[in-house]
Formats: sequence, structure tokens, C-alpha cells
Amino acid sequence: MYEKRYYVSVAYAEQYIYALGGHNGENQGRLDSAERYHLVENLWQPIAPMNRVRSDAAAAELNGKVDNTIY
Repeated sequence: MYEKRYYVSVAYAEQYIYALGGHNGENQGRLDSAERYHLVENLWQPIAPMNRVRSDAAAAELNGKVDNTIY
């Protein structure tokens, strides 16, 4: 994982675990960043940020996707 985060939203879709937003423990530390973990390659990848900061939220797969149109 590239960025420390807690109260993160997590979802699974097609061999990836997505970590979306959360909090990094610093003042005003809510995050808009997002990452995904490829289960087969054992690799974290940063992905496009969300349109706003979020923590303590829910995430889900829809039609095989978790993308910024959902979050």
C-alpha cells in the first residue's frame, strides 16, 4: 500500500482488492486517494483519486467494476 490509511472503504472486483479514501491520522487527514491490490501479482497500484475526500464509507462492486463513477 502506498499511503497509510484507516477507516478505509474496501471492495473486491475481478482479482483486485480496492482501498478507497480513509484517514491518514493527521489533521484534516481524510483522503481522496485510492489504490488497488492485484491478488495474483501481489502488487499495489495507485488509481485515480475520488471526486472528494471520504472516510468511514462503504464500497461495493457493481457489474464487475469499482471505479470513480461509483465513488
